[in-house]
Amino acid sequence: MLNAKSEVDNMIVRVGFLDKDENYIARLANYYSAHANETVQFEIYLFTKEEALRKQLSRGGRMDLLVAEEDLLPEPEEYSRNMELAFWSTEKHEQKRNGYPVVFRYQKASEIFREFQSMAAKRGHGASSFEMQANGQVVLFINGAGGAGSGTAAAGCAAAMAAQGKNTVCFTLKQNACNDSFDICGSSMTDVMYEISMWRQLGGKDQGQLQMKLQSMLKQDNETEVYSFAPFDLPVSAMNFDAESVENLIQAIKGICERCVISADGTLSPMLLKLIRLADWTVIVSDSTAEGNEKSSKLLDSLEAIDSMDEKLIVGKMGVIFNRFGSTGQKLALPKYASELGTIPRYQNADKKRIIRELRMSSVYSRMI
Repeated sequence: MLNAKSEVDNMIVRVGFLDKDENYIARLANYYSAHANETVQFEIYLFTKEEALRKQLSRGGRMDLLVAEEDLLPEPEEYSRNMELAFWSTEKHEQKRNGYPVVFRYQKASEIFREFQSMAAKRGHGASSFEMQANGQVVLFINGAGGAGSGTAAAGCAAAMAAQGKNTVCFTLKQNACNDSFDICGSSMTDVMYEISMWRQLGGKDQGQLQMKLQSMLKQDNETEVYSFAPFDLPVSAMNFDAESVENLIQAIKGICERCVISADGTLSPMLLKLIRLADWTVIVSDSTAEGNEKSSKLLDSLEAIDSMDEKLIVGKMGVIFNRFGSTGQKLALPKYASELGTIPRYQNADKKRIIRELRMSSVYSRMI
């Protein structure tokens, strides 16, 4: 996927190649990556089987233009209703096939992309326009004290967002997190970290390729409809996940979802500060005990001190949730820059998945949804 915007229309043009010759379409994509211009730019998706194309579309992926080998697309009208459709041709002078335009595959790559530009310009000025790139909202949950339940609160928030029809991704950056929030998870954060590392080694310039790879690594939980990555395989894997990697990850994920919910350790570090700066909301979860509230208060004070030296990048988007709140629960006095978002009751003898189901309808997340 190659990511960019048209200067004229400020639009994202998504082009899919469906072709049995994987090397051919890969060369086209590589050519575009090396010769992209600023007039019309594209995201490019590569498929060798219709099944892969269907899977991409079923997961919320969209195409504006699809160029396919005709024998790989037995029912083209199924696609032409939602996107521009053209067939590859080996005949230089062929203009149409079964009512659809054709693209001569043996011409120069520059000429092929010029034809795509023509299609994009025609569609961009028609009744329908290309969809803007997603710019997902990021919500970060951190513990004021260890064991306060920020991971469960984050998963509940993601489930609540998905229940409201938001395309939602959830994952944790905690070193020792367990894989017990959702029945179905995608690849582990260890694998995600590896893909980001490889992308950076290759130059780290093609944001679209990273987005496409990460999207393929997500899986959707059947019950909550939340997409997620599994936690790190081992705590040591998280040690090499630095602030730059976090920024690469979040910028890519924001391009493929409406909401991104993250849980992380509350220990101050360059990575945590990067997360807070990138998040639209940062939610500190306290376990409602005197000790937990004291630690949460110290964390808030530390962030305020950092913020006073950092151009007000942190304070102003802080919230606090009091978890496991019951008859003995306590609330800390919040500074004026932090908002109380509400309380989560103590669920007796309930496992995490049951709590997440209960939290889907909780009003504690209403300001973030």
